[in-house]
Amino acid sequence: MFSKKLVRKAHEETKKMKKEFPEVNYSFQFGLEMKYLLSEKEEENKVEEVKTMSMNYGLDDFTKEKCGEFEIEVPQKVVSDLGKSLEHTFEISYSAWAKYGKHRLYYTVDDGKTSQGYIDLDKKKAEGKGKVGAALYFGIEQGAIQL
Repeated sequence: MFSKKLVRKAHEETKKMKKEFPEVNYSFQFGLEMKYLLSEKEEENKVEEVKTMSMNYGLDDFTKEKCGEFEIEVPQKVVSDLGKSLEHTFEISYSAWAKYGKHRLYYTVDDGKTSQGYIDLDKKKAEGKGKVGAALYFGIEQGAIQL
């Protein structure tokens, strides 16, 4: 994705090259740096694909969540019907809960007020309803989400 930060990084790298090799054309080198940084960024944003019998899901934008002594990477976005015309992206937020010897990450979808389900960190399973619940469940089962 094209961003201010990316352009600054390209200028920094181009200036270093120009200082080391004065004969280099600044504009041309800047273009090469931008192309390299953009291709590097695309590799970072690969969507983890999860398959079920009826649907393909994409897990994207992973973040670290902490719950007690557990720290896991979970997706902030789930894409249902991956690659089809009905593709839909769900935004997920998490809240940690650790009581009575249990550790869970409760999740809500699209800034909803109520929890849609949870990931049980002790049993290494996801419980919930809907497409997001299914994507998280199969994401854990297929190893896309490491607990």
